[in-house]
Amino acid sequence: MIVVPFGLLLVLLGVLAVRRRTAGSVALAGVPVAWTPTVVVRAPRRWPVVRDLGRVEARKLVGHPMVVFGGLIALLSTGVGAFEPGPQAYFELTGSGGIGLYVPPLVFLATHLNVTRARRAGTGEVLASTATTPVDRTLAFCFAGVYVAAGVLAFVVVGTAFYAVVGTDMPRTPGPFELLLLPASVLGAVTLGTMVGRWLPWRGVGPAALVVLVAATLWITGSAVDQPLFVSFVDLVDWEATGHVDIAVHVPAAHALYLFGLDAMAVVGAVLHDTRTRVWWVLGFAAVVWTAAMGAWQVS
Repeated sequence: MIVVPFGLLLVLLGVLAVRRRTAGSVALAGVPVAWTPTVVVRAPRRWPVVRDLGRVEARKLVGHPMVVFGGLIALLSTGVGAFEPGPQAYFELTGSGGIGLYVPPLVFLATHLNVTRARRAGTGEVLASTATTPVDRTLAFCFAGVYVAAGVLAFVVVGTAFYAVVGTDMPRTPGPFELLLLPASVLGAVTLGTMVGRWLPWRGVGPAALVVLVAATLWITGSAVDQPLFVSFVDLVDWEATGHVDIAVHVPAAHALYLFGLDAMAVVGAVLHDTRTRVWWVLGFAAVVWTAAMGAWQVS
């Protein structure tokens, strides 16, 4: 019995859609209505646009001098970690070493410059005349971080194999979630840089925001080991107290998933600059709930 009214509803919606398209068509004089041509201009699908633009923005981001400099630091830190005694190699792979200290801030600054590029160049009106929407462009900037994070993940995986080949003293081999910490933080640098660039697109804001973030982290935490909710990288093993015995201080999976939740919140925060549709508020609420749950897990 439910099929009949549901079918009638579909028919009614189809009739209304046809009438709406016919009303928007251009009738030619002397041409029967049945032969009236209808020109329908469709906006491009969002996902292909975001994917393609994201790939372009990822290439620009990777080629930025700050990111290139960060890559050189990563290579140097990885090489040093191979010959440093103690847990230095482990720290480099999980982000607590030189790579995690320098690379995400440089990626954040480069992203902010890329996001505000059109405003600084005065080409905002040119972008507004294209088929892409501001939401598409914002999502593309964020999606560029996925490509960059994937590259960082490949880097730490190769680094793990490199340390194994050269015989680096690393009593604890990083697990999958531990290897995700550095990519998640780099992805967060891109999404946060996009959000700050959308809401605060003025010159000098990127460095000022980075200084505020670092100062706030130092002031709130006091110690990065004991406050996993306010830092990207935490010491997952109490190395000094245990003499390299595998005793976990924080759960790697909880902290990695917590970071991805923060990344999702930054994406929603960036998109809300361009749209206020209900779906993004719902996604934002879901991201907050997820992040809170992962945060509670890692400090429990």
